[in-house]
Amino acid sequence: MKKLANKKAILVTVSLLFLATLIAITSFANAGIDANYWTSDKFITDTMFTISLVLIGIVFGQAEGDNFFRNKEKGLFQTTYNEYNVKRNLIDKIIDKFKDWNYNLYKVEYYNKCIRYLSDENGIRQAKLIIQLDRSQIMKLNEPQMFVVDNEQRYFNSLTENQINACLRVLDGKIKVKFINESYFLNAFSKNGSKSMYEEASRQQERKRKTFLILTSYRVILTLLVSMVLTAFVFEQQDGVDKAQAFYTLLLRYFTLFSSVGWGIYVANDMIKEDCIFLDYKTTTLQQFYLDVEVNKTFIAKTDEEKAYEKIQSLMEEGIRDGNCS
Repeated sequence: MKKLANKKAILVTVSLLFLATLIAITSFANAGIDANYWTSDKFITDTMFTISLVLIGIVFGQAEGDNFFRNKEKGLFQTTYNEYNVKRNLIDKIIDKFKDWNYNLYKVEYYNKCIRYLSDENGIRQAKLIIQLDRSQIMKLNEPQMFVVDNEQRYFNSLTENQINACLRVLDGKIKVKFINESYFLNAFSKNGSKSMYEEASRQQERKRKTFLILTSYRVILTLLVSMVLTAFVFEQQDGVDKAQAFYTLLLRYFTLFSSVGWGIYVANDMIKEDCIFLDYKTTTLQQFYLDVEVNKTFIAKTDEEKAYEKIQSLMEEGIRDGNCS
């Protein structure tokens, strides 16, 4: 982080020094702003050329920066990637249990989101108890009630109409969490194309695209604003004015190109950090899987026979509810 801050400081310092040099040149060369420039055809042509230089510089800088930061030995990405590989190799012998564990992770994340929705967004203080009630019980919570939960008498405060509707939304399964396939965690470069890290992971690529577009748009707009002022400078008629004007234009275009390359490198660094955040999340998830299955034994995967039995029981219960069997 400190190194990145230093690089940003250097970029800003160089930009300010370059602008100061341009101001000095225009001052000593008796340059002034031509107000008619902004309504001329030349302004449109220069603007299009400037935008092209900015985009070319950013794309080139981003590509080179990505290659540099991604492959830099002992850099942030390589360090994070190596840590991931250590955990990935560690779970090879129990990888057959990961699919079931991953689905269990999804259920935990879904439950946690429902609780956050009820408690944080709707101010329901007994969310973990209320989530165990059925529809008829929830509908009675417009006044204080006593219900039996897990063979124990529990007392519930009254809820507002909006809070009751929120509880019914949870009961009806209207709270959504996108399921992340196990391949996302088992491959360092797999893409799954406030919220929990689990939910953010499902939108990793979307986050990167937004960050890239925001940073690129910021650079284009900033460059155009500066360019509108600097390119409007014209030198007073005197010997060698055409050469001075051409040299001034050349300096501006070099500044636009190379500062955009620097910005592209900065954008690449930001993109790499995004990748590292989610790669680190994958590493943490694999570590938790290893602890749950191999160390603490808190997760035991069901056999195919147990799964089949549960499925049959579920179908029988549905049939009884629908009146199809006795």
